[in-house]
Amino acid sequence: MHTIHIRNIEDELFEKLVESSKYSHRSIAREALVLLRDTLDANANEMLKRRRIIQDMDSYRYNLKLDEL
Repeated sequence: MHTIHIRNIEDELFEKLVESSKYSHRSIAREALVLLRDTLDANANEMLKRRRIIQDMDSYRYNLKLDEL
């Protein structure tokens, strides 16, 4: 397991994190990790969707070229 130290967080962002941690009954550190994980998971899912779209487009283009032959 790794350790992350975070410094120089803007006051407004830190207050939002504190409020979020209170609402979810987690420590501030745990809430930060949950938010980070959720954000990275969402980004990964979005990237997979984009890759699938690109692959579908490439496959479609390839099939068009075969049809032209």
